[in-house]
Amino acid sequence: MNETADELGVETTLQENGSDVFIKAPYNKKVSHSFIVFDADERMESILEYLGNEIDFDYFMTSGIIEEHYMLHKRETVTEILKSFHHYKWRLIRGMIIGNYTKYFEPLNMIKNYYGEKYAFEYAFLIHYAAWLLIPGISGILVVIKMVYAYYTTSSFSDSIDTDMNGAFGIFLSVWATCFLESWRRKQRNI
Repeated sequence: MNETADELGVETTLQENGSDVFIKAPYNKKVSHSFIVFDADERMESILEYLGNEIDFDYFMTSGIIEEHYMLHKRETVTEILKSFHHYKWRLIRGMIIGNYTKYFEPLNMIKNYYGEKYAFEYAFLIHYAAWLLIPGISGILVVIKMVYAYYTTSSFSDSIDTDMNGAFGIFLSVWATCFLESWRRKQRNI
């Protein structure tokens, strides 16, 4: 991989120099210690560029021999990612609400290493969103229970829908949405 990346001049990330700035430069195997290990995007870019030099995919596509070409996945690695996620899923969800989420990042790091940062970041957002949806979900169940109770006591559908909890639930959702967004802003800096 290193020789191919050096020959093709694949852009990869230099080691951090004590700051949050990451610099991309063409890989040079003579100073390989100055570069971070290839991430998923850089690996795929170098493999596609190498294959593109060896095989004329455009010719095969225009002549109808192939319709499209995609990178294959390693089933064992995908299985390991799924096992890790199932192991840490509820801890990660709880951590996204409470705040101690970083020690359960193994599945997200595995996703980052295999699929790339973009997908891991999106996955982290979806976990954060699912965790925070538990809060209004439980509150919403309480509102529905109140509505069902009101329906059985009054036998009026319109009175049961318009309970005294609707306004409070609306205000609660506004506060929840603000807290959710602020929580994500703080977490995305660390992720």
